[in-house]
Amino acid sequence: MKLLLAFLPFIAFAAASLLGHTTLGLVAGTVIAAGTVAWDGIAKGSRIKLLDVGTFVLFGALTLFIWLTDATLSIALVRACVDIGLSLLVVGSVLIGRPFTLDYAPADANARANPRIMRTHSRVALAWAAAFALAAAADIALWFDVIRPMGATAIIVGSLYAAFRFTRAYPHRARQPS
Repeated sequence: MKLLLAFLPFIAFAAASLLGHTTLGLVAGTVIAAGTVAWDGIAKGSRIKLLDVGTFVLFGALTLFIWLTDATLSIALVRACVDIGLSLLVVGSVLIGRPFTLDYAPADANARANPRIMRTHSRVALAWAAAFALAAAADIALWFDVIRPMGATAIIVGSLYAAFRFTRAYPHRARQPS
């Protein structure tokens, strides 16, 4: 459930962009992400999550770009930018040794010291990165008019569902003795 809340800015953006309001979606994503960071850091006094900060920076930068340049970008292009940014953020979290999934798992304080747990978190995070990269590819294909909107939607939903299923199944399988 916590991970679903982390994706709330992206859900708000997707909903607004489906209605043809890309800029409104970016603003909504920025505001929700800022609220999430503030809630964790100020109201709850807990550690701020890497994905939340990255989401705020991603949506804020895109919103600021559109506002400063008065650019009119297609929905598919903005969605591709969001998906690419999210994929890079997730890969970056693995590269710095802090897979974003650690912030959402009920793990003990020693999780980072356990190579098996860290490997599991890294693989789950990379599954999400792959799903976001595939979503970006679908958005780019849509932008270049290579596929139809329903095809892009099917690819995006399918890749996110696959990452969700992997997230639920893999940790249990990884705990099984070889």
